[in-house]
Amino acid sequence: ASGLVFAAPAGILGAVRAAGACIRGRRPIRTERSRPPMPASTLTRPAAPAPASWRAGYLQRLFRHAPADHDPVILRHRRIYILPTRRGIAFVATLGITLLTSLNYSLSLGFVATFLLGGLVTAALVHTFRNLSGIELRPLAAGETFAGGVMPFTLALSGGATPRYAIALSARGCKQVTVDVVPDSSLPVALELLTPRRGRIVLGRITLSSDFPLGLWRAWAYVHFPLAGIAFPTPEIGPPPL
Repeated sequence: ASGLVFAAPAGILGAVRAAGACIRGRRPIRTERSRPPMPASTLTRPAAPAPASWRAGYLQRLFRHAPADHDPVILRHRRIYILPTRRGIAFVATLGITLLTSLNYSLSLGFVATFLLGGLVTAALVHTFRNLSGIELRPLAAGETFAGGVMPFTLALSGGATPRYAIALSARGCKQVTVDVVPDSSLPVALELLTPRRGRIVLGRITLSSDFPLGLWRAWAYVHFPLAGIAFPTPEIGPPPL
């Protein structure tokens, strides 16, 4: 009987070692079996933000692809874009040639004409921007029609105390409408969309633009309301009697 060796379970040995370490004032040594399970929150890393989220928000702010405008929109500098038209590019190129010619031949009158017309281009840029800035656009109603007909979408356009000239409104599939807005008044504008099918018809993104006063610059802005109408099935022509 004295030659027999009894093997104690590993769990009992671990508990005995931990108790001895606590008695001696040392930190208990945890074995693999005595280590508590880690919570699930620490085992899984938090999901990293999608790399396309900021890009999608930036593109939405630039192009307004999604119908995120639920309230009336007042156009400010953050929504308005402006670039020279073909006429404006040709005009600026002509001014560049005039300036080089005046420098080459020391033409004082050429300098006067070049800088005078350059100031005119700059003033036209400011007036084109101001003609679009501050305009308020509100959605009013979406019409109803039969498939194959024209569905009107009604909007309200107001410009405050400043008159607005040659404001063009357009949407995909709609004919462009150009209007002048009287000060301190609201002008209803209807965009007509041809409905090739029945069902829910969405207006889509609206573009407001203007090249007033000289046509050298074109300013535009995007507005996207969740406007949608219903196109009913077209009645049969000459149906049989009931």
